[in-house]
Amino acid sequence: MNLFGRRPSSKPPASKDPAQIIMKLRGTVEALEKRQVHLDKQVTKQISDAKAKMAKKDKRGALFCLKRKKMYEGEIEKINGARLTLEQQIIALEGTVTNADTVGAMKRI
Repeated sequence: MNLFGRRPSSKPPASKDPAQIIMKLRGTVEALEKRQVHLDKQVTKQISDAKAKMAKKDKRGALFCLKRKKMYEGEIEKINGARLTLEQQIIALEGTVTNADTVGAMKRI
């Protein structure tokens, strides 16, 4: 029974297989890469839109385009940070698996 009267959900425990976790993390990294490519396209589109609006003497519209571009660049920086964190986690998990294999081999001797 939970503090508020609900029963805890009977979710199956998360998989603890390191290989599956590493594959899932790599899939997440790939999704972030795709998102970054999309945002890069949006940045270039906003730059071209801003230039077009400046050619039409629409300073306010151009300013909004540049603000959107800056927002997209901020998102790209967040994605880069997340990718770096995930790649560090992947490397740490791979190192842990290697260490566990080494310790298991040493125990067999």
